[in-house]
Amino acid sequence: MTKLVLAVGTLALALVLSGCVSGLGGGGGGNVATPAEGAIIQTEVVVGHTGAPENLSIIQPCLPLGTYARGMQPAWHVTVIDPMTGDALTNQTVDSVTVVLADGTKIPTEFHPDANQWHGCIILPDNQPLGQLQYTVNVVMNGQTYKSAGSIGVVASIENVST
Repeated sequence: MTKLVLAVGTLALALVLSGCVSGLGGGGGGNVATPAEGAIIQTEVVVGHTGAPENLSIIQPCLPLGTYARGMQPAWHVTVIDPMTGDALTNQTVDSVTVVLADGTKIPTEFHPDANQWHGCIILPDNQPLGQLQYTVNVVMNGQTYKSAGSIGVVASIENVST
């Protein structure tokens, strides 16, 4: 069964987090409780470490960016939150998190316990269509799939990227 959930986008998360989120987290073991109903999926798309221009100080790895050039690496940072407690869930409760692009490309994610987040990335190929690249984040837990959708902009070259 598929359920639609509240998606908290980049602006809301950017107000809470600054810079690279890999240093955040807290506690040691994480939350193992099963959420009562659903999940809140927070998705932040940031610049990955591959393809980031070294000569532009405003475009750096782990910083949010809404538009990416071909050859750059958008990285999805996904936090799954229990709507009843507000606690970030871990891989002890969530079975899987996958980002699926509009063309069907699946981007697997890996859980990072230091941040209580799943991270996945892809390098945009030279023939990536320009414009909006739609994606869906699929979160599977307890036999249920929860979805959140978003998009990033794709441009031909770094000269066309803005923050």
